[in-house]
Amino acid sequence: MKSFLLALQFLTRIPVSIKGSVDENHLKMSVLYFPIVGILIGGMLTAIAQLEYYLPYRVAMVIVIASEAALTGALHIDGFADTCDGFSGGRDKNRILEIMRDSRIGSIGALGLTILLLLKLELLSALPRTLVSETVFIMPVFSRSVQVLICRFTQYARKEGKAKYFIGFKENLPPLFAVIIVLSCCYVFFENYSFSIIGIASAPVIAFVWRIKNKIDGMTGDTIGASNEISEITLVFTVLVLSVIGIL
Repeated sequence: MKSFLLALQFLTRIPVSIKGSVDENHLKMSVLYFPIVGILIGGMLTAIAQLEYYLPYRVAMVIVIASEAALTGALHIDGFADTCDGFSGGRDKNRILEIMRDSRIGSIGALGLTILLLLKLELLSALPRTLVSETVFIMPVFSRSVQVLICRFTQYARKEGKAKYFIGFKENLPPLFAVIIVLSCCYVFFENYSFSIIGIASAPVIAFVWRIKNKIDGMTGDTIGASNEISEITLVFTVLVLSVIGIL
């Protein structure tokens, strides 16, 4: 239970009370529960998305996006902005990591953040209304499952930092659990197309992570945050494209 509460505390701003001491093993195993937290976030966003029946469609989608940022404390959005700044302003690993650690947002980070939010809004707004609830639910489940796989199969790019307890763990249960959870949730809504949706949406994320790893020899909390945002974008984009061509 401690590991689950730690995952909830780390990934959301939901008030959590953890009694007793917390050790390194609790922190590492909390990764197992990332997809479960994604389900909770997805459920909340799906409920909020029902505002589409009472408000203008785009307004409802703005509220969905804002609600996710509020639920997570804009944790991953901040990581995306820092990653944009770091990789635009640094030529070598040390300089990139130094820029990403700076709490101030730069011009490229602000531009990247603006494009990200506008793109997410436009993609969600372009979805057929019959697919909005399903997509909004799967979106955070997929992105949090991606985080688990990244943490398992990459290493930490820094010597010290908060994310070192999550990145580079060796247990195989969390990634297996994450794959089962996201495919199961996707199958509930999209049935036989679930494998195609997850596979197509994963491809750009894999390319992004590969690029990051080659540049700074691993991942950081910021780049995992960026991966989370890219995962959500690619998931919504995949559903939209498959709906446009008549598969969904």
